[in-house]
Amino acid sequence: MKEEIKRAKIRKKKSALKKYLIEFVLVFAAIALGFFAENLREYYADKAKEKEFIKSLVENLYVDSMTYAKRDSSLKERIVWMDTLTSLLTSKQKNRNAEMYLLGRYSTRTIQFRPGLSTLNFLSKSNEYSSTENNEVKKSIQEYESNLNWLQKLFDLDEEMSVGLYPHVSKIFDVKVYLKMTQFGYGQQSFTKPNGNPKLLGNDPIDINQLVYRLYVRRSQFYSQLIYQKQFNLGRQKLIAFLSEKYHLSPAN
Repeated sequence: MKEEIKRAKIRKKKSALKKYLIEFVLVFAAIALGFFAENLREYYADKAKEKEFIKSLVENLYVDSMTYAKRDSSLKERIVWMDTLTSLLTSKQKNRNAEMYLLGRYSTRTIQFRPGLSTLNFLSKSNEYSSTENNEVKKSIQEYESNLNWLQKLFDLDEEMSVGLYPHVSKIFDVKVYLKMTQFGYGQQSFTKPNGNPKLLGNDPIDINQLVYRLYVRRSQFYSQLIYQKQFNLGRQKLIAFLSEKYHLSPAN
């Protein structure tokens, strides 16, 4: 009788221990599943943010494409203006002073827009950029950013060369004529060809030679920009295609 009671107590203890063990396993499993589920949720949320970041980046790259196309057009236009002005100054065609004034005003101006800043600002302010997990994607973006920074240096050089032209321009062209040529409208500044055949302020061969030389140097810098921008544009197109394929972005995105 005592043995049966003892065995019953042992069975009861084993049953209770088994019950506690099962409950522990269930609680542990629930906690573990909850932890994995939360991690999985965060993973997919991060992936969604990363894709949204890439989508926004691609949109910025498309904007850059249009902006650089405008800059290319502007550079080519400036080259034609500078070539024409150089030809007129060196051939001393006195009856074309009005044309020289207009070309002198337009061809020596600083190019007003600096494309690419939208993408640089976007990358610098984006938290998803640094947290991008795919090293191949991050490397391709960093390479584009590096090329963009280099292009910005070319823009800085262009502005310096533009400012360097002003002292030489002022020796040839009369500022009073320039003031009469200037017009303002819709927040923009434009210039009209002056009436008649206004006199040049100076016609010293050395002053003309210095201005023509500065025009030549800036013209050469424009060609360098066009060559680099062509390579840069190809790199941007490849980056857009790579990111669009990697993140399954449609052309509409």
